[in-house]
Amino acid sequence: DINMLLGKDVFNEAEIFLKSKLDHYIEIYGGNHVEVAKTYERLGKLYLINNNLEASKIFYNKALEIYNNENSIYLDHRILEDLGDIY
Repeated sequence: DINMLLGKDVFNEAEIFLKSKLDHYIEIYGGNHVEVAKTYERLGKLYLINNNLEASKIFYNKALEIYNNENSIYLDHRILEDLGDIY
């Protein structure tokens, strides 16, 4: 559990930072931009590390949707591996 490894404050700070970054990117680029997808992916990873599998799935799937819609070269096999681990 990331809370035990890093402390709850570090997890909360990371979550706040990433969500702020996400809001900023959505405001600048719109909801279907690769930077938005990358941030969704990072949030998915953060929640996976914290063992919040439901939240992780939501953010990973949002990232995948954008990557697929944009035929993005940024789609990484690791996101699929992480989702496979969740399921």
